[in-house]
Amino acid sequence: MWTFNLNFTTMFFNATFIANFSDFDDKCYEAKLARRHTEMEALLREQKDKEQLKCQAQKKTKIVEQKRLEKKACRKQKEEDAQWKKEECQKDLAYCLEVDCIVAIE
Repeated sequence: MWTFNLNFTTMFFNATFIANFSDFDDKCYEAKLARRHTEMEALLREQKDKEQLKCQAQKKTKIVEQKRLEKKACRKQKEEDAQWKKEECQKDLAYCLEVDCIVAIE
């Protein structure tokens, strides 16, 4: 009878130990899952922030490029206007010289 009680007590102790160990494993597993979940959220947030920064940089680059092209177009337009004015002045000068020549001949 004593052997039965000893074995029963030992079995009860082993079952309790295994249950406690199982609970410990479950808690560790849950802790690992929570930690991995937090890490993944942080990585996703970091990736999203990088994508937003990249998008903002691309927008800024497009704006800078557009301004550069506008300045270039404005400069070209000014050059064309200056060339047109120069040609008009030359035409006016040629007309004045022609008139002076006609007046001198008369």
